Amino acid sequence: MSLTASERIKSLAGVPFFFSVKGETLTTIESSFITETKPSGIIYFKRNISSLSQLKELTSQINKSHSTALSRH
Repeated sequence: MSLTASERIKSLAGVPFFFSVKGETLTTIESSFITETKPSGIIYFKRNISSLSQLKELTSQINKSHSTALSRH
């Protein structure tokens, strides 16, 4: 039986899992992936940040996709 990517990740329950997004905003696919897998954290790279307000919006989008807030700032 072949597992989907989400099923493979879920099978690693308890193992820290970090994720990065492609750009400055969250795509629908990334949002769904975060909702399904609930990563331990998000890593931001330069490609993800253009300004403080944009970074706050991206973090808000990520938090909405995740059941627990990743950032308390």
